[in-house]
Amino acid sequence: MAWGSIGCYAGLIFTVSSWRVLTPDKINGSTSSNWATHSVIGGKDKSEYTGPGLKSYQFEIQLVSKLGVNPRKIFDALMKHCEAGTIDYFILNNKPMSQNPFKLTKVTTGWGAVHRFWGLKDGKVTLTLEEYAP
Repeated sequence: MAWGSIGCYAGLIFTVSSWRVLTPDKINGSTSSNWATHSVIGGKDKSEYTGPGLKSYQFEIQLVSKLGVNPRKIFDALMKHCEAGTIDYFILNNKPMSQNPFKLTKVTTGWGAVHRFWGLKDGKVTLTLEEYAP
């Protein structure tokens, strides 16, 4: 990762510097466990733990051209990764968020101001990631 970076996913490097700001915000994560239920004649069903569930994360990224990013270019790249089924590690603070990589399951874009000559000036993208266990 580059100097000033705080993490990355799918070639997108989260950075904070005097010339570029691209950081995840409002990160929400979840995990679960998997259970099987077995019916018992004349009694209550029995539960059996079968293993850990998949982790998932959702977060926003504010994209502002004045802060050194091209919102439209990032929108297009993330949508391409989502549609292609890209699998990559989600890293924050130089630490992977799981021992497994993550798949990009959803990209939601919010367009801000569009300038006549310079195109999209700002926007917001929300990413939904789910752990990929091969």
